Amino acid sequence: WSPNSSRADRYGAGAKMFQASRDWYICLDDGINWSSWVRTKEIHSWQSNPAGIICGVIGYDILNNI
Repeated sequence: WSPNSSRADRYGAGAKMFQASRDWYICLDDGINWSSWVRTKEIHSWQSNPAGIICGVIGYDILNNI
């Protein structure tokens, strides 16, 4: 993880996020089918127990490219 944090806007506004420091490869499934592998750095770790955030690790820009 990058040692430099950024602040979430919109969902989870104000929570600290830490971007991946190197590329990650992810694939997602819908319970039936799997996507292709996608390379990204746009995976973030939320600060511990941020207020108002239930879950969320990857952004919609990744989901839109699968």
